[in-house]
Amino acid sequence: MKVAEKQTIIPTKIVEGLNINFEGQIGQIDFPISTYETTLFASINRGVKVSKQHPISVVLISNNMTRSIILQCKDIFEVKKIVCFLDDEKNNKFKNFQKIVNTTSNHCKITNIDEKIVGNLIYLRCSFYTDEASGHNMTTIATNEIAKFLQNKFSIKYLSNSGNICCDKKVSAINSISGRGKNVIAEIIISKETCKEILKTDAKKIVDLNIKKNFIGSIVAGSICSANAHYANMLASLYLPFGQDIANIVEGSQGITYCEVLENGDLYFSVNLTNIICGCVGNGKQLQFVRDNLKLINLMDKNDNLIKNASEKMACIFCAVILCGELSLLSALTNQDELVKSHQVFERK
Repeated sequence: MKVAEKQTIIPTKIVEGLNINFEGQIGQIDFPISTYETTLFASINRGVKVSKQHPISVVLISNNMTRSIILQCKDIFEVKKIVCFLDDEKNNKFKNFQKIVNTTSNHCKITNIDEKIVGNLIYLRCSFYTDEASGHNMTTIATNEIAKFLQNKFSIKYLSNSGNICCDKKVSAINSISGRGKNVIAEIIISKETCKEILKTDAKKIVDLNIKKNFIGSIVAGSICSANAHYANMLASLYLPFGQDIANIVEGSQGITYCEVLENGDLYFSVNLTNIICGCVGNGKQLQFVRDNLKLINLMDKNDNLIKNASEKMACIFCAVILCGELSLLSALTNQDELVKSHQVFERK
């Protein structure tokens, strides 16, 4: 069956002048966002306007892509044997497993394995460093070979290459606790004057709303390891112009917004994302508009080659943009009718 190609047009705008502090070095970034929610352009732009006066600091905490497999043993005694073998592998820095992984990729490095046991079933959650790729295919191929190695070594069945504890494109506690993809934090300190002039509110109102909406509201809703207003909005608007797997916003948008009023009345505001999944090579990244956008945010040099640690810097930029949109929305919600009026102005025709 042939599948005909057809272009899908999504409104895209360039937002200029995002001020980011990368580990002590401050620089400005222009970036694209793609969305049908037209108010998002204005919302993110207002957060960027704040960053021009108060740079957003960003750090990457960890970078590990995961894939899980299911093994079934003949009995629990065989389970114990495999667990002991896995302990030896961990103690020897995955000497055997890394040799296996090396046969599948020059860029994939195994960093950890966690096992969860249910009766005679073993769920292995394998973590990998995948260089500039997001790592979906890389980790799938690597874990497949690890599973076949264990199948040959022990009396077990290899049931599945995906055991649902990866946890790929699903909301879970394990991703927020152990991480999947890039774990990134962004923070900003905003003066009383900027809160009033640009955000049209004050620090106390934002902090109070964050507690009652994001924290208590999320508990009431039964949210899993997540307390934020709309991380998914910004993440989706960035995934599209950068050729990312859009379904990863499911786990990627898990995160916690934390803020407080400082002693001098200024606002401390941060966003914490443990599961940003993004890459600068792989499927979709060969498209010209994606390459143009990578160049726009300074991830490619003058020879059109990726800079070092490009995918990690991309995740940091994404996190800073998410902070801009989160800050702007919470500010709007502290003022009655502001959110409603903005949607009426931008989206009612």
